[in-house]
Order: sequence, then C-alpha cells, then structure tokens
Amino acid sequence: MAKSPEEVPVETKGDEGRTDKAEKIEEPVKKKTKKAEVEPETTEKTLKYEETYLRSVPSASQYEKSFMHRDTISHVLATQTDFIVTASIDGHLKFWKKKHGEGIEFVKHFRCHLHAFSHICCNFNGTLLATVCQADNSVKIFDVENFDMINMLKFDFSPKTAAFIHQASDVVPYLAISDAKSGRIVVVDAKSSATILNPENSPLDKLHSAPVTHIDYSTTLDVAISTDARGFVEMWMGFRKDLQLPTHLKWKCKTDTDLYEFLKTKSTVTCLKISPSGLQFATMSSDKKVRIFDILTGKLIKTIDENLGKYTSEAKENRNFGLQNMEWNRRVACEKEMDKDDDERAKQPVAFCWDYTSNYILYPSIIGIKVYNITTDKVVRTVGKEETIRFLAVSLCKAVPDVRARLQGAATTIETEAAENPNLNKPNDPDPLFVGFFSYFYLKHENCRSVGKNLLF
Repeated sequence: MAKSPEEVPVETKGDEGRTDKAEKIEEPVKKKTKKAEVEPETTEKTLKYEETYLRSVPSASQYEKSFMHRDTISHVLATQTDFIVTASIDGHLKFWKKKHGEGIEFVKHFRCHLHAFSHICCNFNGTLLATVCQADNSVKIFDVENFDMINMLKFDFSPKTAAFIHQASDVVPYLAISDAKSGRIVVVDAKSSATILNPENSPLDKLHSAPVTHIDYSTTLDVAISTDARGFVEMWMGFRKDLQLPTHLKWKCKTDTDLYEFLKTKSTVTCLKISPSGLQFATMSSDKKVRIFDILTGKLIKTIDENLGKYTSEAKENRNFGLQNMEWNRRVACEKEMDKDDDERAKQPVAFCWDYTSNYILYPSIIGIKVYNITTDKVVRTVGKEETIRFLAVSLCKAVPDVRARLQGAATTIETEAAENPNLNKPNDPDPLFVGFFSYFYLKHENCRSVGKNLLF
C-alpha cells in the first residue's frame, strides 16, 4: 500500500549537504510570504511642490504697521488687480494699492453710503466692484483700476447680497442681487439702469423660500451658488443659459448630493467662497465648522471643526497651543464674548479665503490665521499667532506681479508679452500679503528673502 505524502521520507542522493540545501531553499520562500503580508501600509497624502505654493502665503507671527478707519471695519477685499478695498460700518469705502516689494499706498476715500454696508463683491478679474446697502435700497458700482464710481442703482426692495455672474467673453457685466425680505434673486446690468433682466418663468423667482444670504459664481463651470436663511444651498447657471438649473454637473437629483448638510445640522451659512479653480466651494456656518464641497458631484469633501469646545478640550494636550495661561484664558473669554447676542459688532461673522492655487484655505481662528491644506488635511501654517488680536476676516493678495504691474499700468500687446526684455522677464520674489481686521483692518506682509519684514494694515 502506498504511503501518504506526509509519511514518505525525503531521500537525497549523495552526501547530506544536499538535504541541507533543500531545506535552506524553503526558508526564503516562507520569509517572502511573511514580508508580503506586512508590506501593505497606508501612505500619507502629499502635495507636490508644496514648498513653492507656500512661498505665496505669509508666515509672519507679528505685524509692523497698522492703518485705521474711523469706525469698525465690516468688509475687506483683495482684488486680482492688486487693489485692496475696505469698508466700515459708517458707510466709508477706501481703496488701497499694493506695490510689489514696496508696501501699501492709500489711493482714495469715498463716503459711499449713509448706513452700514450689507455686502461688497468684485468680479472675476478684479475690475468692477459692487457695494450693497440694505438701509437705502441702493447698489453702487466702482471701476477698481480707475478707483471711481461709475453707476448707482436704486431698487424698490432692500438688497441683501450680490455677486457678478459674467465671464470674460460676456459683453454685459451681469450682477445678481437678492432681496432681504424674500427669496427673490434679480439680475441687472451693472453698467446700465436698475432694469431687471430675469427672463419669464425664471427658476430664480421660486428657488428660495427664505431671504438669500450669500451668492458666489464659478466662471469655470458657469454655475452660481446661493444660500438662504433656512440653510438651503442651491445651484443655477448664468445668464447664457437663462438662469436655469444646471444640467452639465455629475448629479441630477439633489438628494444624491450633500447640499442638505446644513438642514441636517440645523445651521446656516455665514460665509461662502468658491475656489479660484471654480471646482470647489467652502462655507463657514453658524455651528463654527468649515465645510468644503465639490461642485461637480455636490459631495462634502472636508469638515473642519472650529468650535470653542474643541479648542478647550485640546488645550491641555497641546499646552494651550504654545500660549501663556493668561493669554489663553483671555482669548477664550474673547471668543465667548463674540457669541453673545447683545453685541452686534462682536457677532460679526468670520470670513475666510482661498489661496490662488486652490490648495489651501485660510481662515481666522482663536489662535491666529490658519493655513489648511485640503490635500493632506493638515494645518501647515498659523499666521499672527503671537498677536493679541482676534482676526475676523482675511483676504490674500497676489504674491507675484503680472506684466501690467511691471509696466506700471501701461497697456500690453502681444509683442510686449512675447518680448525677451530682461526688465520684463526678470524673476520676481514672491511678496505675499494678508488682509484682515477686527476693530480696524490689518494687512500682513512678508518678504520671503528677508525675515521679519511684516506689515499689518
């Protein structure tokens, strides 16, 4: 009877060395199988050229200079044309110009409205500015590069917020304006009269059932995003598509998206910004959370918790985030004061911004201005941490000047752009600038080549 394979002895011809070799051959095979089981490990996400991107973001911890408005600042905005616009609650508007490698220059001062601003916004290339005042039912249009007011629009309703919804190839600079007492959104020509251009049976008439609080527009996808006081988030197309609902996105039904997130959490949007790439949008809500959405899919990508309870629970582990006990307790008390209902100035919503590569979100927090990498899910930098000021809004200026800036505003031609002129093509060191405010507005500046040159505006 034949023996089973387990009972058959292993026989080798010749000396015993061959059996040793046969046994040694099996060992490496076993080790390989063990290595194969251990090898699969999760690798951390990385962002290529991150050091280069961060050169365009300030890293200063303190400021050097400051400039003031007469009253509390309510809005601050940095444009693509290197202008900085600030507005205060007394209706005053100021224009500032960033000079690369030199600093900030005051340009012009307007007594724009008799009451506080409801909203200010700029178009995609930074050439037009709109200021909205709910108290006097008016919207005023400014030519940013010539720092002059070019139009005044008067309405029979109280405007709440506005956004330019035109692209570079559009002849008419369309401006979408919301009603503060209803969910209506109207579209007008910013350079013409206040005639409403909405087509008949426009979905904007019934899109929102509550007053619209924020509007922003993506020139890449020709999609506008609006939010209302009840937490609804809606998307609609520009005037080329007659303000209809979007049909070119990857979702057909709103239930397939995460746009009902604010209804689930019973919160409302306090700030809305679309990334420069036009593919994502971020929100800050009343529950103190930053949420990042993908526009094409409507899905929620990231959620950043900025509640005070999160900071207080992590304070012991992080040693008060590098702050002294007295300073940390003062910041906690200041944060609680901001949440009080009886202080309107302290309850001013926090405003954030994107960097120009759409890889980072920059938002104010209790420990300074955080620079959050959406690819690696990490805070890569905290700006202004050593300051005792609680920043409420932040905006980022361009770090490198374009050809027009190097020509000091002169018109450019194809020959100029393609010329091999060393004065035009010489490399420029990044000159990043932050704009922020609390009781007056601040601007952070850092020259990456010389450490310690910080400018607080």
